[in-house]
Amino acid sequence: MKKAQHSRSEGNQSDLTASTYTDLAAADVIYQFIRAAYPDLGLPELHLTPTSRRGMGSRKEQEKSLPEPVRQKLCRYVETHWRQEPRLCYALTLMLCGGLRTAEAAGTRPEKIVYTAYFAVVKVQGQEKGGKIDKILKRDNSYRGVVIGCWACYILRQCSDTIRKIDPDWTNDETAPVCLAQDLSAWVLARLHECGLSEAFMAEARKDFEREVSYNKDGSLVADFSAYILRRDWASRARNICGYTSLELDQQLGHAVSVPKHKRPNLKLSAEQEKLAAKAERYVYNPAETKNPEHSPIQLEVDARRQIPTYRAVKYSNNSDKPMLVTLSFSALENADAVQLTIPCGAMRKTVVASRPDDAEQRQNRPIIGNQMKEA
Repeated sequence: MKKAQHSRSEGNQSDLTASTYTDLAAADVIYQFIRAAYPDLGLPELHLTPTSRRGMGSRKEQEKSLPEPVRQKLCRYVETHWRQEPRLCYALTLMLCGGLRTAEAAGTRPEKIVYTAYFAVVKVQGQEKGGKIDKILKRDNSYRGVVIGCWACYILRQCSDTIRKIDPDWTNDETAPVCLAQDLSAWVLARLHECGLSEAFMAEARKDFEREVSYNKDGSLVADFSAYILRRDWASRARNICGYTSLELDQQLGHAVSVPKHKRPNLKLSAEQEKLAAKAERYVYNPAETKNPEHSPIQLEVDARRQIPTYRAVKYSNNSDKPMLVTLSFSALENADAVQLTIPCGAMRKTVVASRPDDAEQRQNRPIIGNQMKEA
């Protein structure tokens, strides 16, 4: 089983068993929901729930998303109110698009964000505490660089410029936070209610929060409820839509990681950061502010060889005034997978080679559930 190589088990059979049972049960819930929601797909009746649930409670799943309409309204609120509330919108964007904790978002100043052409790296190196920036974080893993995408970069730039114009003295005080974590927490919860998050969702999330989050010696909670909601939402979106691995999630969230350092991706390297940035663009809120090639076509260049990026849809464009010969080579994991090539009016298409290999080794390695999407 592939799960036998999962880093969290570290070869421990009891941990491996509990982890495998948990993942199978979670997969069954998702699969049954898809079958009920999309009967036209004709998915087979499969029951993935383990026959024994021994050890199921050892690792409770954390990935619970905000309803998509609520998330859309929250993003829309940020887009329309960053001029009036630049500090709070700035911090909310870090929480929503980077999974930062409330105090971390309040204590991460604009100079800690390194921008590139289409993404940015947020250096989490402090948190707001007592109205100042405290450079002592929860654990060593909390000191990290979080990769964020195009839309978040746009919002953060606008908010940062506005804050500097409104309060130029704040720029010179490196110990001053962006806002107070307590104020940010209350404001975020108010915005979630305003955007339509139901009382039932909040009540269930509150139960999980109080059951799973630990307490400090003085009896106060280690984490904040608003951050708990948004971090779970970011984790779910990054895992299920963007395709982050479990290890990448742990690194970006600042969780403890049991994998040896030499086996972890070095997220300080630009190549690794670019990989994460490409994944982050798989979730699109605003098509005008994204590098997702479905909405931002890739420009073709003469004598340039490119690998087709792994997105649901990819668009290319020839921006020169001369015709161009383009050769595409692609394959599907399954013979039944739908691959559609659309060309503009006036362009000529010629299929040179079409191969449909299906040898014994491919059949043996084929997943039980393939791509059931019908060809358009």
